[in-house]
Amino acid sequence: MLEMANQLSEDEEYSHALKFYKSILQIEPTNIGVIIDYGVTLQNLGLYHQALTMYDQVLKLQPKKNKRTILNITLFKKLHTQQCSLSVQELR
Repeated sequence: MLEMANQLSEDEEYSHALKFYKSILQIEPTNIGVIIDYGVTLQNLGLYHQALTMYDQVLKLQPKKNKRTILNITLFKKLHTQQCSLSVQELR
């Protein structure tokens, strides 16, 4: 099932990939790799707030284990926050 999800994501079939990642997470809710892949797929669909929720879940499950992952998540969160701030300023 994971291979199918990864292949669909690689083929940019993100909506279909999400279904597989979601099914996997129902069986393995603490699988960090799948949570990250799910988050990345959400991000690829432009669902940034949902992606951030998944990334926060990774940080809760493994707050110190994978420094590179934590750095990437932190960077994404900062960039997303700045982007949202810029969008609000553009509306004014």
